[in-house]
Amino acid sequence: MEVNGKPTMLSQPTEPERKSEIMTIDGCSDRLACTIAEVRPDGRGHIVEINVRVRGVCPGKRVAMAVRLYELNDVDEEFPRGQRIILLPAHHEQSDRDILARELRFVLPGALDLSGSRGRRRFRAHVFAHYVDFD
Repeated sequence: MEVNGKPTMLSQPTEPERKSEIMTIDGCSDRLACTIAEVRPDGRGHIVEINVRVRGVCPGKRVAMAVRLYELNDVDEEFPRGQRIILLPAHHEQSDRDILARELRFVLPGALDLSGSRGRRRFRAHVFAHYVDFD
């Protein structure tokens, strides 16, 4: 593999400890709660949490929103790190209002770190929003 035109060897990252549980929700239920067994964090990665304010949302209309996260190398080339797609529910105020989408989280393993020995990772988020409902 090449990074910035130089041959680079990638070490095989160790797989973080993982636990899983099977969960089922009844069609008439609106909530599912589950406690997952203990798990040890890997500790070599990062979590990026993004909040987005969608301005001037019309009453009675849902909004589909996508957030794409990219990591930047030292010459600002973008490398994809994840995508979150959510549906914002319609509000029923009398006029347009801002809607805040909170805590969109991205888990970023240390094995994908482009900062090299500098230890300072840089990211860029692209946000897209569009109405789902039309008159």
